[in-house]
Amino acid sequence: MKFPDIIKVAVKQVPGVCELGVDAVGRTIFTGTRGYEARLLNLLSAIFNFQYQLVQPADGQWGGKTKDGNYSGMMGMLQRGEVSMAMCDLAITLDREAVVDFTIPHDIHRLVFATRLPRPKPKFITFLLPFSAEAWYMALVLLLVMPLIWRALLSVKYPMSKLYSDVFLSFLKGSIRIRLATLSDHILVYNWFCQGVVFALSYSAVLLSFLTLPLMESIVRDIPSLVNAVVAGSYRCMVFKGTVVMPSIREERNMAAIKLIAEAIERNNWYVDPTADGVRAAIDAGDTAVISSEVFFNDHFRDSVAISEDSFFGVRIGIGLSKDFCCKKELDRKITRILYAGFIEKFRHDARYVGHSLAGSMETKGTKFGELKALKVEDMVGAFCILIIGYAISLVVLLAEIFLVEMKKYILLKQARRSALKKHRK
Repeated sequence: MKFPDIIKVAVKQVPGVCELGVDAVGRTIFTGTRGYEARLLNLLSAIFNFQYQLVQPADGQWGGKTKDGNYSGMMGMLQRGEVSMAMCDLAITLDREAVVDFTIPHDIHRLVFATRLPRPKPKFITFLLPFSAEAWYMALVLLLVMPLIWRALLSVKYPMSKLYSDVFLSFLKGSIRIRLATLSDHILVYNWFCQGVVFALSYSAVLLSFLTLPLMESIVRDIPSLVNAVVAGSYRCMVFKGTVVMPSIREERNMAAIKLIAEAIERNNWYVDPTADGVRAAIDAGDTAVISSEVFFNDHFRDSVAISEDSFFGVRIGIGLSKDFCCKKELDRKITRILYAGFIEKFRHDARYVGHSLAGSMETKGTKFGELKALKVEDMVGAFCILIIGYAISLVVLLAEIFLVEMKKYILLKQARRSALKKHRK
């Protein structure tokens, strides 16, 4: 059967896939050189010698099922016979294949989610990070208990104030002045001293690494964590409207928990415009994950978002055809040859290269280990805070000691006056 001379094609603006514009007479046309599916259509047009007319859906969507069971967007245009083809990242699903035809898939997209990159933790708590909370609790318990053990086991009995100060100094790699009279005294003190040195050296080594490479905050990195965060209400999860994401998530059987994400999206109307600017605004709002294809994030947000470590599922991408389209077999045969020849992969790489060049992200961002990095004032905020807190505690202790001494003097003086008064009366 002869291929049609003119074909109406439903398209949608998708950066790097189909970039659209308007000519002088108001017709929709492809613009630029980035769109790899636009180049695929041009190649098919040259092979089959046909002209095409681009048409955009009124709602600007790929197409989802409406309440009456029909489709909106480009899928609806195919279903009603308004166009013969539809493309631009059009996903193939079983529901869609029931109402329209598709060519063989020319790509498979992993469906992932992306969030903002983790931020450095506040500098002022850096000095508490080398050890976990449990380690700090254990150190505090040892500081309180060891002087009591020394008091009970050492041959020479020292005041508790001296024992507490010596134990604390040993944590700071300071010297202790205790006379060791027996072998058991040596074993007890030396064993503790070795542990204190190991503790101090470990702290110094880990602290230096934190100051050199700042510790980053934790973010949601996988689907189970995202489900828990969405259910807890601490995270939003947004999707593009009119895509296969929501129906596919609702029908997913292997991961029943992700249905909770679909319910939250529908309940809160968490939809985002399928543009780089729309996704960027949603992610920058904080505590938000956006679900889309891994290709989309790699093309438009290289090194500027955190992509999930796992994926929901894979989505087949193809060209939609109306049920009465004449030449599906011939089209499939040519697309297969184009795939095997590597043209589509070449088109995709060209689009990605241009996109990265325009975004100015061809070089990987991050810390270069060859560069020297001087410590700044904000890096030492934690040390200054600890110093000020230490001075404040010392001042409180000093005032308390002065108060106690004066109180003791006052009590002794009062007792002496009472004794003198009693003697005088006698």
